[in-house]
Amino acid sequence: MAASRYFLLLLFVILATSATAQDEEEEPLTLSALITAVQLGETTEVTCETSLEGLSVIWYVGNTNTSGNRIPANESLQMHAINGTLMIVSTTKNFHGQYLCQTSDGAHELIAEIHVYEMPTYFTEGMIIVGINAGLVVIFFGCAVYTFFQKRRKKKPEV
Repeated sequence: MAASRYFLLLLFVILATSATAQDEEEEPLTLSALITAVQLGETTEVTCETSLEGLSVIWYVGNTNTSGNRIPANESLQMHAINGTLMIVSTTKNFHGQYLCQTSDGAHELIAEIHVYEMPTYFTEGMIIVGINAGLVVIFFGCAVYTFFQKRRKKKPEV
């Protein structure tokens, strides 16, 4: 009976160790963010790194790796990729979409999404709030003046 307990304990330890070793395996590609939200006109960066020796990272526009979609490593361009970092300077709505990060051997890939948004000015909403507050102030002072004159009229003795 004691031998079977030790056997079960040993079996449990072996299975737990192998499961932990599988969990600790490093992913071949990692992204700094799967989804990035950036305000219109700002600069954004998404970094893709590989843990595989001797391989580099290539970025593509969209979710396909056709040569026409490859992002160049030219820093003078508005969108470029250098050392695994995709950088977009002064974003426009045209940059909204998916970008493919792939190892140079083509064996591993991840898709990152960039969402470009425009912050509203809230000018109209602000003017509505100011108008409502001004109306409430007028009503408040109107009630105060009305109450003042009502009390004053009641205090005057009638002749």
